Amino acid sequence: MAWTLIQHDEADSSHEFSRLSTGDYWEVQNIPDTYDHLKVVGFVQLATGTSSATNLVELLFNNDTGSNYSDQYMYYSSGTSVGGSYDANRAGGSRLAYLADDQNTGAFSSFTLTILNYCHGSAMHRRWLCRSATAGGSTSNYYHHNMMTTGTWHSTAEIDRIKITEGWGNDSGFRQYSTMSLYGISVS
Repeated sequence: MAWTLIQHDEADSSHEFSRLSTGDYWEVQNIPDTYDHLKVVGFVQLATGTSSATNLVELLFNNDTGSNYSDQYMYYSSGTSVGGSYDANRAGGSRLAYLADDQNTGAFSSFTLTILNYCHGSAMHRRWLCRSATAGGSTSNYYHHNMMTTGTWHSTAEIDRIKITEGWGNDSGFRQYSTMSLYGISVS
């Protein structure tokens, strides 16, 4: 059993991870139903931010923007900052993570999104887990942020489309050289 690369948008196939241009969001469609579970691996920085070092990134399945998502997260940041939150029946996509933005020069975030049982069986809901970490900045202003998010898409539909974009309706997307790739695994 090994993860198989399904999708990356790189013309040069020697690169496993797609390199996004500034302003892009990441989306993959027509995901084959030949795997049991999916994984998205990313190394990203948002193109614009607000006044903090991290900003919200959202996740959509099958382009569903209705109030069909719930999520909860826990985080630990530089110093002693610890927190968490829960959001039920969230509209417009699920909160995936708070990732590095352009307010923190040199910082990038890595994340791994795992989507269990994305298309097989009679799952009542589609569940997922994301682990993310942000690190970077200057030596005098170094920043780190670790977060774990779990979520549910309240649908029994097979997931054949995933979109990851900046949250709160912002469409500035990701900075140049951000990367994301989709993998699948079969356990039987």
